[in-house]
Amino acid sequence: MTRPALLIDFDGTLVDSLPALALAYASFLEAHGCAPSGEEFDALNGPALPEIVATLKATHGLKPPLEALLRDYRARVEIAYEEAVSPRDGAHDLLREADALGVDVHVVSAAPAPWVRRALERAGLGPVAAVHDTTGLVASKPHPAVYRRALAHAGCEASGALAAEDAPNGLAAAQRAGLRVIDAAVSLIPVVEALRELARSSAPDVPGLHLRPVRVEDLAWVLSLRNLPESVAVSNRRRPLALDELPDPFAEFTRVWVAQRGDQRVGYVMATLEQANGAPRRAVIGLVVAPESRGQGLAARCIDAACRHLSALGWSPVEAFVFAGNLASEAAFARAGFVPVTSALQPDGRTRRTWRREPNVASSDAP
Repeated sequence: MTRPALLIDFDGTLVDSLPALALAYASFLEAHGCAPSGEEFDALNGPALPEIVATLKATHGLKPPLEALLRDYRARVEIAYEEAVSPRDGAHDLLREADALGVDVHVVSAAPAPWVRRALERAGLGPVAAVHDTTGLVASKPHPAVYRRALAHAGCEASGALAAEDAPNGLAAAQRAGLRVIDAAVSLIPVVEALRELARSSAPDVPGLHLRPVRVEDLAWVLSLRNLPESVAVSNRRRPLALDELPDPFAEFTRVWVAQRGDQRVGYVMATLEQANGAPRRAVIGLVVAPESRGQGLAARCIDAACRHLSALGWSPVEAFVFAGNLASEAAFARAGFVPVTSALQPDGRTRRTWRREPNVASSDAP
C-alpha cells in the first residue's frame, strides 16, 4: 500500500529563511544601484532563481549579462542558506508527527535541492523522503510542475497527499496540482491537524475484521501477547504478568475484546473505566496485535471499533498511554482519531504521552 505524503514548501514554511533571502535580494539590487521593495520580494517568493534574476533584470534594466547576474544572485542566496536559516516553530514536532503517523515528507522548493538538503541537515530537520526542486521543469511556482514531480516520486494520487505552503505562488501551484493545501504562513499547527486527518482517511480497509467479547478460553492467549518481550518493553510495569495480575476482563468497569479475521485471532483490545466521585472520568484503552498480523493496518481499525463500543456505553473521553519511542502505537492511535494532550516523565525515566479521543470524533467504517 502506498503511504500518504506531505508535500511541504521549504522557505518560509519549514524553515525561517525569508529574512535572510530578503537581505540577499536587497543587497543584490543595491549593488546594482537599484532600490529594493518588500512588495517586489513577496511577488518573487516561489519562482526559481533564473526566473527571479530574469525578472529583476527586466524590471530594473540591469546592464550585466543574465549569466553574470545569476552567478551574483546565486552566491548571495547560497550564503544566506549557509548562515541564516533556522527551523520554524513547530517544524521538529511536525516531522516527528509525520513519522509517527506513517506519512512520508517530501520537501518541494524552488531552491536547488543540494542547498535545501544541507540546510535541513544544519537545522536538524529530517529525515525526509525526498527534496524536489525545479531543475529541468518548464516553470516553477505558481506552475504546478514541481508538485506533480513530487507526487509522481511519492507514488500517490493527489487525494492521498497534503501540501503546506506560506506564499500565494506556492498555494496556487499546489492547488493547480489538485492537492489539498494548508496555508502555513502563520503557524504549522493547522498542518499537524490536517496530517492527522490524512492519516485517518488513509487507514487501510481490513476485510473480515471484527471484535468479539473475550472468553475464558482466550485468557491464556491474551496473557501470552501481553508478555511478549516487545509488549513488556512498552508497558507500565516493564515485566511479564501472571494471569491473576491482569484486570478482571469480566468486571463491571472493564471491557476486553478479541480481534478476529475469519477464525484467526489477531489481537486484543482492553479498556478500563476510571471514575471520580462515582461518575465516569475517562476510559483508558490499550491493545496488542499478534506478531504475525502486524503491518496490515489492524491496530487503528481495532481501536476505532472499540471506541465506538465505549461510546455506546457512555465511557468517554477515551485515553491511551504511549511511551516515547513507540511510534507504531502513536501512529495507530492517531489514525483512530486520538491526539496527544499531555506528556509526563515517569519515575523510571521514560516519557509517557497521553493520547485522547473525544466523543465527537467521526469513526471510520471499522469492524
